[in-house]
Amino acid sequence: MLPLPQVAEPLLMSLSIAFTQPTFNRILVLLAGAVLAKGRRTITSILWIVRGLAPGHLTDYHRVFSRAPWSSCRCWTTGGSV
Repeated sequence: MLPLPQVAEPLLMSLSIAFTQPTFNRILVLLAGAVLAKGRRTITSILWIVRGLAPGHLTDYHRVFSRAPWSSCRCWTTGGSV
């Protein structure tokens, strides 16, 4: 997992309940790249920026939004219960 800034850690960790651990690790990489990206923030441009921090194959990161199991409903609830 990426080292998180102390200020952002509570917010980002609260999102972790919506994802499996591998997907959450990929989300952190994508969020870091989105913050650093200039111009269009496509998955490919984000991965180009964070290429040293993105373990695994590039398609693993594209699958986060198309096939990875996660639930946006879990982000809405308090305490992680659905």
